[in-house]
Amino acid sequence: MKNISNWFAAVYFSGQAFVTERKVLDTVADACSRIEPLKSRTWEIFGSGLHPNVKESKGWRFIPMNTGPILMRRDSPLFPKAGFTNYDVWVTLYKDREIYPGGFYLDGRSGLPEIVKRNPHESIQGKDVVFWHVFGITHIPRAEDFPIMPIEETGFIFRPHNFFTQNPSLRHGVTSVLPRG
Repeated sequence: MKNISNWFAAVYFSGQAFVTERKVLDTVADACSRIEPLKSRTWEIFGSGLHPNVKESKGWRFIPMNTGPILMRRDSPLFPKAGFTNYDVWVTLYKDREIYPGGFYLDGRSGLPEIVKRNPHESIQGKDVVFWHVFGITHIPRAEDFPIMPIEETGFIFRPHNFFTQNPSLRHGVTSVLPRG
């Protein structure tokens, strides 16, 4: 916490403020990461170009929703074939045939762990990448699920980050809902 004002230090340490932390993920191995709901972790994927006002990179913010860990035990017979569940986020360089996180046959010999293991120090900076999000859904059965389970939800948000100079919904102006006269 270098170079912060005395006022901010007092507010921060009294629990009324927070500081965001950014970490650049340089390689495919660095990018293997887990969500941390208690820290409200998000990921930012940046392209080229700077925002004209804030002078920061334009990109997208990835926000995972309702995601818990995979609850499969590591000694499960299926676990060796599900190595892609070790992390919630993976980033790999784009390659035409690499489209299945568990590999084409889900055999434990291909997929995301093997892609990263081949070249863990491969740079992802300024490259065409694939951002993989692996999420766990643990279904707890209920009476309404019989005979067909109607729904189980999970998801994520990709939100623009520094694309616009102002809120794009403001371009339409404010409309009046009150009658005139």
